[in-house]
Amino acid sequence: MSKIEDDELRDIGIPDPVSIETEYIDKNGNQLPGKKDSYAYTSDAGGHKTYFIKYVRGELCDPHNVHISSGLSKMLSTYKKVTENTYNNYVKFLETKNSLYFTRARRNLM
Repeated sequence: MSKIEDDELRDIGIPDPVSIETEYIDKNGNQLPGKKDSYAYTSDAGGHKTYFIKYVRGELCDPHNVHISSGLSKMLSTYKKVTENTYNNYVKFLETKNSLYFTRARRNLM
């Protein structure tokens, strides 16, 4: 764009784009630099936080389960938006490996 067009756009009053900060969590509840090998993540866009958890075959993903490590399960996995309470219970499960938190996270979805 030319300098004149840049000045015209500034005069319109369009706000700057919001930066999105993302935090990925691995199967032990630790932060990761990228989405690969993550089981949950949060996305913060200008103060609006969104929570996501990995699903496999329509169920919450249990990374401590023996069947989850198969290649087919990884291909069928997807992330779904959840509430903050569900996310917190799931991350607590990843950190402690206590199945009570996994059950609470699953029940929060119902």
